[in-house]
Amino acid sequence: MYSVYGDGVCIYNDLYLTGAMNALTPKLSFADNTAGSLEITLPVGNAGYDRLERLNSELVVKRYDEEIWAGRIISEKKNFQNSRILTCEGELSYFNDTTQPPTEYNEVEVYAFVEALLKVHNSKVGDDKKVEVGAITIHESISRVTNNETTMEALSGHLVDKLGGHIRIRRVYDEDGNLHRYLDYLEDYPNTNGQTIRFGQNLLDFTRSWDMGE
Repeated sequence: MYSVYGDGVCIYNDLYLTGAMNALTPKLSFADNTAGSLEITLPVGNAGYDRLERLNSELVVKRYDEEIWAGRIISEKKNFQNSRILTCEGELSYFNDTTQPPTEYNEVEVYAFVEALLKVHNSKVGDDKKVEVGAITIHESISRVTNNETTMEALSGHLVDKLGGHIRIRRVYDEDGNLHRYLDYLEDYPNTNGQTIRFGQNLLDFTRSWDMGE
């Protein structure tokens, strides 16, 4: 069972597609080391129709009770029926909101470099966009220079592109129900699915495309 919540209110549930949860055509896309995206249409009468705000509201996708994605609305359009068609980006995109000042890092551990980037990021955003250092499983000494690139560009260009690995936002709730966001930088994901993909059995969709633009 999949469901979508907007600012804590259920706007879609694939078992109850009527009334306040009558959102249409939700499409969630994932890609490694990117924020991922969600597209969803809210007809008039949906619980989130008058509630959700661009950039400010948080949307969360759950599979059963597990949160598998969260993000914000970055663009919107309305169709002939006045339905709100929302395009959302994942939490990693919060790092596009801040830039890293010109700074030289000489022979620092990856953990210390990530910690420094997050300290700058957190100083420039509200509490709802702050991220803490999570699991860092790549252990190397590096030398890097930042020069007003976004925090996301710094993470990608100075770490992933050069050292490999995977970055992700991990959401954890403490005993009081407060949300903490952690940035993990992993050499390998801890769990690998060994299931074999077979046409007509467990492969639900497949698209091949060619671009002749060049």
